[in-house]
Amino acid sequence: MLTLLAASAGAPARLEPLERLAALLESGDTIWLDLDSPAQGDVDLLRTAFGFHPLALEDCTGHANHPKVDDYGAYLYLVVHGVVAAARRGEVQTAELDCFLGPRYLVTYHDGPFPTIDEIRRRCLEVPGALARGADWLLHTIVDQLADTFLDLIERMDEDVDALE
Repeated sequence: MLTLLAASAGAPARLEPLERLAALLESGDTIWLDLDSPAQGDVDLLRTAFGFHPLALEDCTGHANHPKVDDYGAYLYLVVHGVVAAARRGEVQTAELDCFLGPRYLVTYHDGPFPTIDEIRRRCLEVPGALARGADWLLHTIVDQLADTFLDLIERMDEDVDALE
C-alpha cells in the first residue's frame, strides 16, 4: 500500500496517478511517501519517479541488510531496524525500514505493519505544519522513535530480570 503525505495537503492520499507525485516533486513541497508491503510496480515507481540508484533499490528489496547509510549525492539511503511487536515475555519481532532522504522528500519502505510509522503519520496529520518542518525532521523523528522502542524493550527485560532475581 502506498501512502503519500504532503506538507500542503494535510491528509494522506493514495498515490494515483503517477503524475500527482511528479507534480508534488516539482512543487518543492515536503512529501513523505510510505510503501507498506510494496509490489514490484511500487519498486518501479521508485526507479522512475525518483531515479534511485539500482544498487540502493536492490538493497531496499533484499531485506537482509545491517543498519547503514549510503550517500548517493542527491539523496541518502538508510537502513534502520525497529521493534514491531514485543510481548512482555516471549518473542520480539523487529523489522527493517529502508529510507530514502532527499532535500524535500522522505521515502520509507517496509514489509508489513510498522507501528512507529503509523504513529508518526498520525502525528503529522494531527499537528498542523508538522510535515512542513522538513524531510530531515521527519526522518529524525522516525529514527528517534525507533530508538525509543528498543529502550522500552530493554526496560521491560530489566524488570523481568529483577523479578527473576
